[in-house]
Amino acid sequence: MLRDNVLDEAQRSRLIGLYEYLQRNQACLVNDHEREQANKTYTSQIAESHVDALINARPKRTNKMQWPREGAHHILQIRVLMASEEWESKCQAAVLLALGAAA
Repeated sequence: MLRDNVLDEAQRSRLIGLYEYLQRNQACLVNDHEREQANKTYTSQIAESHVDALINARPKRTNKMQWPREGAHHILQIRVLMASEEWESKCQAAVLLALGAAA
């Protein structure tokens, strides 16, 4: 109804794009109010905070350290495994074996 009442063609085009986007992604849309009322998580704030902490973790002496994109990706994968407590069960032995082979 809103789309049909807008006279400006550019605004109508944006409304059509929004409508089509919502239609395509309807299965992924979350009703935050319902989740909040059911005491379920309804925000990504906690996840974003963890991601920020993982990205910003630096050894104390190297605060200005910069990683190339590929190296940063690998470091973040290791930090995520360690934070999720999957490090010991999945990777620790492989990394220690590789370090031993490199030495």
